[in-house]
Order: sequence, then structure tokens, then C-alpha cells
Amino acid sequence: MNHALTYLFLLGFAASACTKDGKNITVQGRVYNPVTGEGISDCEIRLVKESLELPGGNKTVLTVYPDANGYFELNHTSISARYVGCFFDNEKYDEIGWIQDGQNIGSSLVPVKRGKFTYLDCQAVPYGTIEQHVENVNCQSPADEMQIRFKTQFDTDYLYWSPIIYGCENAVGSAKVPMGWRYYETKVIRSGVTTYVYDTVFVTESGIANVEILY
Repeated sequence: MNHALTYLFLLGFAASACTKDGKNITVQGRVYNPVTGEGISDCEIRLVKESLELPGGNKTVLTVYPDANGYFELNHTSISARYVGCFFDNEKYDEIGWIQDGQNIGSSLVPVKRGKFTYLDCQAVPYGTIEQHVENVNCQSPADEMQIRFKTQFDTDYLYWSPIIYGCENAVGSAKVPMGWRYYETKVIRSGVTTYVYDTVFVTESGIANVEILY
């Protein structure tokens, strides 16, 4: 066998081994702010595999970065890579989660199939500040009761109720919260009668939103 034939044989063997032992992983999608529709580029899309190496956990196989409009494409041939994840600066963004076929499938690592094409979008929003004023403007006695719960535009239902606040409450506070609509439900029990108060506020990026819960 001459050198040319030997070289072609080795190339064919290498290609055969790659096809047998590893399959191509292709993931395409977009990272964006679902409130504004703007793409997010300052994050990382990582292909990871499970690892028993110290300190343990997952090991990054490949990292790609979205373009200026948030679009990304990840291609890799692997026999071990299993998951894809989107990683943000947690001080800058609140991750909403991965979107596949119109459904939010969570913000954790998403399994990908080798030899298959996968399309995934990832959503995140920046933070703003909310300043809240809560006051019992119709206080009747120290036995008055009030509880608050809220949800964002990305939640399907309200979150848990706050602890019961008794008496003539008058408090202010502020907090860093994700951008978007926030919906408040306040339950008031006064002289044995239960009433509900509803408030809505929109938080802008790096802005300050004010909500007054007067009951």
C-alpha cells in the first residue's frame, strides 16, 4: 500500500471512529428580554457534561456568546456532553428560564440529545427598584389583620402570603426586583369582615417604581 492510500485509509478510519463514538450537538436560539423583546448578548451559553473529577459536578465542554441581537448557535461533536445552560451576571439579570415550544421549562440545565437539532430561547430581565408604602388608613383596633402576596407577569399564580401584620401598620421600604409588571393582593380582616385590595405597578430597568398599599 503506497503512502497516499495509507493516508486515505487513516482519514476514513478517523471519520468512521468519530461517527461511531461521537454525535454532533447543534443548539440554536436567542437570549432576550421578554418585556422589551431586546436581545441580550452579555451572557454565556455553555455545553456541559457530568464529571466525577474534583471538585465534582458539571464540567463545561464549550462556551459560546450571543451576538448583539441575542442569537446564538452551539455546535460540538461529543460522546459525553448532556446539557446546555445559560449563565448571567446575577447582579444584573434575573433569569426567567428556557423557552421551548412556547413553554417555560425552567432555568436549570436543559438536556440535549446527541445527533439531534435543538432550538431553545432563554429569557431574562434586568433589575429595577420598588419603593413600597403600606399603611392601615382605616385602623380600628390592634386586632386588625393584614397580609400581602404578589406575583410578577411571569408567574402563573400569586406567591405565598406574608406573615399576618396586626394593628395600625404604617411602614415603608425598598427592594431590588426584576423588571416588569407586579400584581399585589392584600387581605384585610377588620372587625370580623374580610376584604381584598389589589394594586399593580410596572418596574422599569434601573428605574424606581412606587406602590402604595393603603387599606
